[in-house]
Amino acid sequence: YRYKAFVDLAERSKPIILAIEKYRDDHGSYPEKMKNLVPFYLPETPYTGIPLYPDYDYEPPKKESWRTISNYELLVKCPAGGINWDVFFYWPEGNYPENIYGGYVERIGDWAYVHE
Repeated sequence: YRYKAFVDLAERSKPIILAIEKYRDDHGSYPEKMKNLVPFYLPETPYTGIPLYPDYDYEPPKKESWRTISNYELLVKCPAGGINWDVFFYWPEGNYPENIYGGYVERIGDWAYVHE
């Protein structure tokens, strides 16, 4: 059931990814904040549709970064109880490592889930 919820979340997130890419096409760079997409690219600040994990986090590109990607990151923090830092995230390049954020990575479509 939980896996299916993240498959569905990835599908619901496609308009956000399209909005980020359209912003880049129009402005020549990715937005610094997700709120820069509202109201021209998205009608409102996106909600995940999962009450326990309602918010998206967005990290714009960084010139000097520990990340192995060159573009943005879209992320949903989804702890599974206790002290747990599971995350569900999207990198446009899809070059996910086997381990990151202190856990192992499971691919879910174009996204990745980190089991801490």
